[in-house]
Amino acid sequence: MLGAAAVPDISLASNMETVMNQLSCDELSAFLKKFNCFRNGDSDRKAEAHPDSHALEQFFKSFADRMHDFHEFGGQLNVFEICSLGRDELRNCAVLAWLLDENGSHGLGRGFLEAMLGQCEGAPIISAKALTQGYAVQTEFCPNADNANRVDIVCDGNAFILYIEVKIDSYEHGSQTERYFEKLRNANPGLEKALVFISPHTPPEFGKAHFIRWGECADVLERLAAEKLQNNATLVTGILQQYADFIRKF
Repeated sequence: MLGAAAVPDISLASNMETVMNQLSCDELSAFLKKFNCFRNGDSDRKAEAHPDSHALEQFFKSFADRMHDFHEFGGQLNVFEICSLGRDELRNCAVLAWLLDENGSHGLGRGFLEAMLGQCEGAPIISAKALTQGYAVQTEFCPNADNANRVDIVCDGNAFILYIEVKIDSYEHGSQTERYFEKLRNANPGLEKALVFISPHTPPEFGKAHFIRWGECADVLERLAAEKLQNNATLVTGILQQYADFIRKF
């Protein structure tokens, strides 16, 4: 899926065949996403219960043709599903680390890191000045060579240090927050410091740590994808949108 598109107001009483003939692949993608919201009960919009049987018949005929074209176009493709990334935290950390890398091949620079940190309550938790002074990204980082305390992702900058703990199906355990804060306190005293949890579940006690839901990460990716689309960066746009769709399931 290559970016957001306006979703036409398709009611059963409307001329669905005309609408379907006007749908582009992007619009069909957006329609399918909105349809899933209705199917899953996520929308507060009331159903319109006055179907026109002939219009409905024509709709499904046109819909089948459009779905075939959409499939041929590759609109249902998601590289992260194909690669069996699944709900594996280490594999998803690798993707997040790539997105966070200011020199990553995505061409976003610090865009993802800055936007993600902007989701945190009390933002900015790391100053813009500190972010501009350079940083490296590591996964499975062991502070002070302590193998018992492995931080999922670390952005180690010249002016800041950021620990990121990633959860999908697991919860905080073993007083991770306190242990990681202790490691942060022992880091270079001249650095700005922050700890972020990315999780579908709010940690019961995360003290001064900052919490971001996976859905918020997906929102960030979709915004960045829309910006890239304006510059005709369709390959990057597609990858960002696909990962946004993928992590919304967490």
